[in-house]
Amino acid sequence: MAPTLAWRRARPVTVAVAPAAACVAYYALLYPGIFAAAPVLLAVYTVVALGRLPASVVVAVAFDAALYLAVAVPHGAYAVFDGVWWTGGFLAAVVAIGQMVATHRAYLREVELRAAEAERTREEAALRRAGEERLWIAQELHDTGR
Repeated sequence: MAPTLAWRRARPVTVAVAPAAACVAYYALLYPGIFAAAPVLLAVYTVVALGRLPASVVVAVAFDAALYLAVAVPHGAYAVFDGVWWTGGFLAAVVAIGQMVATHRAYLREVELRAAEAERTREEAALRRAGEERLWIAQELHDTGR
């Protein structure tokens, strides 16, 4: 489940589905533990942070629905159903945090592009002023030579 996270930046959606399926199978067999969904949370966060919000929402909703269908419905345990609600809440929080990170990264890229454009504009203006100064000096020399 967790080793697939090594490729989460190269193939984020595929990597998010693999731990989700393994986690559903893990909980369907009624193994104990509250941290089995941690790789899923990390994978969903990565998908959102890389700018694929719709895909991450589909993975998160599908994972939570599959968890509910595999665990809560067959076993009818309220505690298990409560765990599905908690997992859904954590998934929503991870999606929100990932979207904030993606937005912040996009903002930083825009700021860097604007800074590069301003630097280029400044250099062009300096070259233009230097050319105008040379032209003025040449004209002054020409005028004084008469």
